[in-house]
Amino acid sequence: MSKVCVCDLVGRSLQLKLSGTETGKSIKDAVTKTWQLDPLSFRLLCKGERMDEKKTVESFLQLLPPAEHTLQLQLLKVDPLLDLGIFEKSLHKGIDLEDPVSSLKKTSGAPDSNNVFLRHQILEPCFCEFDVIRSRDEISFGVTYDRSSMEKVSGFGNLSTKKTWIFSKKQTMPVFLFGGQKLTPSGESPAGHPGVQEGDLVAVYCDPESRLCEFYCNSKFMGSTKSLECPLPESQGSPLFMYCMVDQVGDEVKINRFGPGRPY
Repeated sequence: MSKVCVCDLVGRSLQLKLSGTETGKSIKDAVTKTWQLDPLSFRLLCKGERMDEKKTVESFLQLLPPAEHTLQLQLLKVDPLLDLGIFEKSLHKGIDLEDPVSSLKKTSGAPDSNNVFLRHQILEPCFCEFDVIRSRDEISFGVTYDRSSMEKVSGFGNLSTKKTWIFSKKQTMPVFLFGGQKLTPSGESPAGHPGVQEGDLVAVYCDPESRLCEFYCNSKFMGSTKSLECPLPESQGSPLFMYCMVDQVGDEVKINRFGPGRPY
């Protein structure tokens, strides 16, 4: 059995004995259970670097000097929602992520449009509020469970997908597209609300467990999967992803704020 010692910044330590074939994830699971922590709220550091949870205990021990026989790990608490405020580089070209990476700008007409995702894997009730700095063509905000497919979608492909729940500018796109259904805001006629406009503050709130996603524009409730009777799919333990679609060169979006619970 291999010895592992986990220390935190307040002086606690946890001594573990694990098989060399166990993985870093097994260490994290043991820490989570013993200290009753949210697994998203901390990271384990090995020699100052984030521990790779897929590697085995034996592979970590091989990095130690011959005289050391105990794997020493440092526990670092983190805000599990920090990644909700970060755009990740799109698989498409033509997107510039500003420093800090809480704002994006479309810099090229190819591809036609870009779906740009937030880094956070959503498992808990949370929101993100976006500032639409510039929008001269289509623009959407919403969520999907199928990030890998939606990152590759561009142009009219966004209109035919059944895998997203989004709030858009009413042009080619409907104001709401929920699982392939074209919908209008609660209480509005089909010719009513124009959807997202330049200068708007758009907030998206989601609660995967309740199959709920709500949309707000300038702090006003616009509609939700509940009010429009089109719930999100069952999560089945998979994370939900939030994203923004920009279409015109020069269009720009900035994350204004984010956090747990509802925005207002």
